[in-house]
Amino acid sequence: MEDKAYTGVLFDRLAGSLMTYVENYLLKQHKVKTGRLKISPSYEVDYEISDEIIRYINLTLEREDCFFWYFQIAACNDLSEVDEPLKSLVIQFLPKFFEQFPEYKNAECLKR
Repeated sequence: MEDKAYTGVLFDRLAGSLMTYVENYLLKQHKVKTGRLKISPSYEVDYEISDEIIRYINLTLEREDCFFWYFQIAACNDLSEVDEPLKSLVIQFLPKFFEQFPEYKNAECLKR
């Protein structure tokens, strides 16, 4: 079992990386209003995010605590604590996350 500092850093990195993943997807799909600026994704988008997950994220963006989905991931200690749509998103994202942070590949808190 990992200590709190380890899991805190892991989930903070996971949430931040996942935020970029989602933003890149939305930019590629032209689902983000950027005014007159044409903002491109920061890396190639070679993945899909289900409509169910996008709806869940959009619902949290409409709340006062607009990045609730991000904070739910950043603040958890185990993947089992995350709501199901986000858990599916995290599981989909884990291969990209492990490319960036291979040191977390065997983390118990990410086991499904």
